[in-house]
Formats: sequence, C-alpha cells, structure tokens
Amino acid sequence: MPTLYHYPFCPPAQRVRLALGAKGVEATLVALPYTDLETPIELAGRKQLPIYVTDAGEVLQDAEAILHHLEAVAPEPPLFDGAIDPADYQSLKEWMGQFEALMDRLRAPVQLGYAGLGDDEEAAAYFRRQVESRHGAQLEELVNARYADYKDFEARAELRRFARMLVKSRFFSGRLSAADLYLTSEWGPLRWVDGVSPPLDLLYYFERVEDACGVKLASGEDALF
Repeated sequence: MPTLYHYPFCPPAQRVRLALGAKGVEATLVALPYTDLETPIELAGRKQLPIYVTDAGEVLQDAEAILHHLEAVAPEPPLFDGAIDPADYQSLKEWMGQFEALMDRLRAPVQLGYAGLGDDEEAAAYFRRQVESRHGAQLEELVNARYADYKDFEARAELRRFARMLVKSRFFSGRLSAADLYLTSEWGPLRWVDGVSPPLDLLYYFERVEDACGVKLASGEDALF
C-alpha cells in the first residue's frame, strides 16, 4: 500500500489527502513530528512534506507531482484533464499567489491548534521561530493583527464576490477539480481564525469540497481546537 508522510496542518499535504479521498485511493497516512529531520531527509533528501511513497517504492515529494501521479494511476474521477482547463488552473494559482503572505500570517496561529504542534512544546517553538523569521513578527503579533490582515485580504481578493461565484458553479470549474483542492487546503483555515467572518458561501464551499472528497481537514485527532 502507498504511504503518505505528512503534517496534518500543512496545506500541500492536505491537498494530497483530499485527492486520495476523491479518487478512493487507499494509503497509509504517517503524521511525522514537526521536529523529525531524519525521516524526510532519508526518504527524499530534504525536510519537506508531503512525501508519497508508491507501491513500487517511487518517492514523490511535490504535492502537484503527487496529484498527477494519482491522476495517472486512478483516472476517475479526473481532477485535471476533463475537470479544469490547465490555463484556468494556472491563472487561479497565480491569482492566489498574490495573497500568500497574508494567508500565511492568518494561517500560522490556526496551525498551532493542530495536534503535533499545539501539544508538542519543542515542535511549537520550532514552528514559531520559522514563522517569526518569515514575517519579522512574533506569533502573538500576528494574532493581534488578524482583523486588519483579514480585511486587507477580503478587500484585495474581492472575497464576497468570489464566494458568490462559487455558489453559482458549486465548484470552481463546475465540477470537482484540482482547483477546489487547492482553494480548500490553502484558504480553508480561514474557518478557524478567531473573530473574523468569512462569507458563508465560502464556508459552505469548503464543506462541499470536503464532502465530495470524504475528508475533513480539521476534525478528530488532527485538531485540538
């Protein structure tokens, strides 16, 4: 059986979990401690998850490469070819990339609510140092800035208009595709940012995607919040 090494709080790893669920591919899920350097380096040469080890022993580390592998071995339902135009998918990712720094600021405090970080003092401290290095601010400062950060994100992304569009189409391209997995893994944590109010249409969209995949990204032992 294939094995997915992942962090439960990591958006690229969440994207792979959604894809596995959508395609009905069984895999052993191994949640690594965030401070475990040896396992990912031994498997793939660097500390970066997700890592997917196929039945044949092939090691895939990039989430997009893993999704394309799953598309090849389990074509139905398609997430790329026949589900979304490649140019539309690329345009979506480029558009979302404009807000990545803001989303990282909003996501970081939420990620500390996941098992493996919030309940592990050493891992939490390591995660904090990384976040503070990226943003030049302590995690508590990001928590205090979340209202302003969210309002900035909401305005720049025209989030309410975007959410209304998703209501009409149900999924980004009208059917479940890799775009929906990308959106839900990257922006889904907005659901747990304390005190902000994302559009209800967007929250229902995240639920639709998770239901279609049969995967909940923050439930049970994955999450402490």
